[in-house]
Amino acid sequence: MLRTSPLTRCANNGPTAFAICSRAWIQASGVISQVTALGKGDSVNCLPYIGGKSKLAETIIKMMPEHQAYCEVFCGAAWVFFRKEPSKYETINDLDSDLVCFYRVLQHHLEEFLKQFKWVLSSREWFEDFKRQQEAGGLTDIQRAARYYYLQRHCFAGRVKGRTFGAGPKRAPRINLLRIEEELSEVHLRLARVTLENLPWQEFLRRYDKPDTFFYLDPPYFKAPFYAHNLELADYQEMAGVLSQIRNKFILSINDLPEMREVFGEFKIRPVSLKYSVSKEGWVEGRELLVSNF
Repeated sequence: MLRTSPLTRCANNGPTAFAICSRAWIQASGVISQVTALGKGDSVNCLPYIGGKSKLAETIIKMMPEHQAYCEVFCGAAWVFFRKEPSKYETINDLDSDLVCFYRVLQHHLEEFLKQFKWVLSSREWFEDFKRQQEAGGLTDIQRAARYYYLQRHCFAGRVKGRTFGAGPKRAPRINLLRIEEELSEVHLRLARVTLENLPWQEFLRRYDKPDTFFYLDPPYFKAPFYAHNLELADYQEMAGVLSQIRNKFILSINDLPEMREVFGEFKIRPVSLKYSVSKEGWVEGRELLVSNF
């Protein structure tokens, strides 16, 4: 059961009181030193997601040029967004409607979202039941967001397609009912002034290519089958063509494969080495490319 906190008591006075109270409670409790970026040190892990940039976020942030508007084209778990200092204007986008629904519910209906976890257990049976419910549809947005969060927290390697229950003798339960309110309150506050979009990447770039805008793109890895929406080689080729025509600066991260080096060869390419914990045997060495037009 979720413990009764100042946030819960304050929520009874309405959403405005809850937002004000949650900011004061987080600052007073020392969860974070300031309600801005969430990425200093051991930040909250909002959502496990395949291809997440937890290891690369700081490198990408240091590369960013000055900008007024920050636009994330394929946000996924939005590691870069949550770790960076807020920009004057911020928009995050993803084609996965379940993911965008999750962020919108955290943004506007956090207290109702938290109530969905009052009696939840971390178990294979619950995981499979929630999978069936998610696939069947007919859920409210709050139910849909809660089940999406539960499934992503418990699935192996943050997969969105082909989810399997991730468990092991040295793996703690993936949802800590004593911490979930604190962790997601941070996310709720960070999303307060953010615009959320659910657009194809082409339309998003066209709509938001305005002066003083910076784009960060983290498209699905090439030849990785576990995203909600995968891309083919022709899609990356189209992306390179569109990016060559935009007026603003961008950084794109992608897995280091010969095809990707060729597709984005007209831009500046910086290879980086990383370790991923996506193998049942442990850490796997990997390489990514940071592509930019500056």
